[in-house]
Amino acid sequence: MAGQLQASDVWAAISGGKRIGIPGLLVVETLSDDLTLDTTYGNLMTLDPGGSARDVTLPAAINGGWYFIANSADAAETITVKDSSGSTVATVAQNRAVIVSSNASGWSQVVLFVTA
Repeated sequence: MAGQLQASDVWAAISGGKRIGIPGLLVVETLSDDLTLDTTYGNLMTLDPGGSARDVTLPAAINGGWYFIANSADAAETITVKDSSGSTVATVAQNRAVIVSSNASGWSQVVLFVTA
């Protein structure tokens, strides 16, 4: 119906179609390159690799740190989650998600599961 606001209009207005987030909680983003996480990223992430396999590098390990990373790709695009030294912590295929956690000495994969 003409004049109705569509979800795509809201997405474009809020994020320019790129990244939307609630600081310290949620991030939904389409990647155009590899991603290095910092304090501006929330713990819950839905990432679309944007047409190519991507690396997501975690920040330095801290006691109690964690991330939920879901791969929302529309094709067979992989997200490789790495620690700050470049070692692979997890590999997340299309329609999969991972929870990673850290203690003071490093990051580890907690669980990998299907999202769709």
